[in-house]
Amino acid sequence: MKVIKESYCSYCSALQTPFESNNFCSRHGHTNDKIFGNVFYIKTNQLVSEEHKSRISIRGVLNGYQHYYVDNRDLLLSKHKFVVFENEQAFSTKIESPYPTEAVIVSYGQEDLHAIINSFSSSFDDMLDGIPSTASIWDIKLFDSTYDMSKEMSIAMHDLAEAIQMNVKDELFYEEMRFTIMEKALRHLLTTEKKLLQLSIKKESTKIEHYRRLLRSKDYILSHLDQKLSLEEISTEASMSPYHYIRSFKGAFKLTPMQFVVQERLSLAKDLIQHTNLPISQILIEAGYDNPSSFSRAFKKKYGITPLSYRAA
Repeated sequence: MKVIKESYCSYCSALQTPFESNNFCSRHGHTNDKIFGNVFYIKTNQLVSEEHKSRISIRGVLNGYQHYYVDNRDLLLSKHKFVVFENEQAFSTKIESPYPTEAVIVSYGQEDLHAIINSFSSSFDDMLDGIPSTASIWDIKLFDSTYDMSKEMSIAMHDLAEAIQMNVKDELFYEEMRFTIMEKALRHLLTTEKKLLQLSIKKESTKIEHYRRLLRSKDYILSHLDQKLSLEEISTEASMSPYHYIRSFKGAFKLTPMQFVVQERLSLAKDLIQHTNLPISQILIEAGYDNPSSFSRAFKKKYGITPLSYRAA
């Protein structure tokens, strides 16, 4: 892979000098921002960035919450979720978290992407594990949606963040980590592709659009967990009738929409209990509950312990 000798602010693409721990973009400089040769790390409770265009990049959150606003949509990245932006993707972003958000952004040039894809396209059939061999890695469907990091990708992101915080200045290390993270992201997208091909829809273009709508509704749920959600509301987001939406959602994600909502609300509540001093009464509201008893029952059913006991543990 070509070693990049210049780096850019991952927010506004302002040119930076690599491996200088305090060389920040003047528009997006924060106390805990660090840029190392196309890798950007931030740890902050608050950040607001106006709209601009991205380079090819993988953007992940290790702790906390970050909103990306793309095409009038709110993509909420929470712990161990990531999004992939294509070149020239217009977006704005905001961090407003009850505890410090840690985010990592890894940027790539077009030559980098080509080199990474070519490096393992020869073993593409093995990676697909059942997807027809006529498929091409260049045809991976890149949905403008959030994804869950695999365990391996999460470890790589944490290793990268730790190295930046420790002011490690090893160019080979950063290049290898950039390769590893893109490889893990592509593997995840291939898994998504496999799920897409399993949908019981014959026409490929219809299948792709169907899955895109389901992902958009999923992102809508994640960014509105603190609000009351109705089946009518989220199925409308997917442009489907309510009952067709339930069947399609379960077919794609192995959970009903309601099961997914409960899972994500309880995960959010658990995270806030663990990492903040917010009172339980406020946390249950943040997680979309309005009744302490029902929240406590649901939490205990999921985790085998009450919210208060979990905080005291």
